[in-house]
Amino acid sequence: MDILINHWCYLQLRNRLTLADVEHAEAHRADIAEISVRCELGYVAFRYQPNMIYELADKGGCWLTFIGNRVTRFRLVELGSAE
Repeated sequence: MDILINHWCYLQLRNRLTLADVEHAEAHRADIAEISVRCELGYVAFRYQPNMIYELADKGGCWLTFIGNRVTRFRLVELGSAE
């Protein structure tokens, strides 16, 4: 996934996710500043932390927005339930 205009949105399918291979397509520093989640349960925003597995209460249907430097690339990995 590429952040092309300072943000990127995604409709979440599973309740656990992580980001991998965060890099910048050019010689600048890669950065994801914030992740926001908007769903039926409400809205929350938090700072991105590398190597963290994020767990959402809603198991699907939330919109995730990743805010960061332009042309930051990353791989979104959705994980199955921890149960």
